[in-house]
Amino acid sequence: MTGELVDYNGDAAPFEKALTESISNLMSQPELLKKYGAAGRSRTVNEFGWDEVAAATIALYRRVLA
Repeated sequence: MTGELVDYNGDAAPFEKALTESISNLMSQPELLKKYGAAGRSRTVNEFGWDEVAAATIALYRRVLA
């Protein structure tokens, strides 16, 4: 599941407007907001949990020490 992306091209005013619209859109759709929240939590746990961090650290040490 993907979320809302707001492009930033270096011009703050259009970015702020687009960001405000995107947040307002999400806030008006509680079910979609709930789905995005669940998907974000799942991704965080699955990709950045302690098991994954430990495995990546061990793999890095093995490459460095090889």
